[in-house]
Amino acid sequence: MPHKEAVSDCINCPIRSISIFAGFSIEDLQRLDIPVFTMRYDPGEIFYREQGAVSAAFTIRSGVVKLIRELPDGKSQILRLLTTGDIFGFEGLMDAHYHHTAVALTEVHACRLQLSDLSRVCHENPHVHEAILHRWAQALRQAESLVVELGTRKAPERLADFLENWCSQPGTDGWTPLPLTRQELAELLGLTVETVSRILADWKRRGCLEEEAGRIRLLGCLTSREADTN
Repeated sequence: MPHKEAVSDCINCPIRSISIFAGFSIEDLQRLDIPVFTMRYDPGEIFYREQGAVSAAFTIRSGVVKLIRELPDGKSQILRLLTTGDIFGFEGLMDAHYHHTAVALTEVHACRLQLSDLSRVCHENPHVHEAILHRWAQALRQAESLVVELGTRKAPERLADFLENWCSQPGTDGWTPLPLTRQELAELLGLTVETVSRILADWKRRGCLEEEAGRIRLLGCLTSREADTN
């Protein structure tokens, strides 16, 4: 079960600069009448399920969340990975049910906003509505880029691009947490687990990357052009 930690202090929030309230002054935030709660989720805990009735939206303070879609054959497809500052569940402002299942991959600390409160604030303050639309447009561009990549790029190029983008996150010391199994990497990139395992093993033999205890470090030679293992 998720753990409610506290009522969030939006004014002093460490991720305020990348949240949907980034453009708000302290006075604006003080006028916002919206309760926001900080929640903690353990790895594997579910925020909400696909087709579940909408109730809340979330902003990630720390940790990694995966959004998945259940397939008719019982398998699942990873749609997106979300990290600090990302928002999810906001489709509840438009629809009565969630479009996917949201699962914590690591310990996640997130701000939880009731959609009824958020809908009211969006009507009262167009800046909040604009910020959410901007995030939706950003997510759509990412989805379109992934479709193009899956249809036009070879397996090593897909994996290299993902790892380079993932490891470019700020605040890492060379080693970047990668809380994904080989199977999850395969689901995300439209590959087989055997292909992912073979490519990673080859890159490790060539000294392109190192792995240890859920972390990965790129060693400078892993580029989309150089990574093609044929």
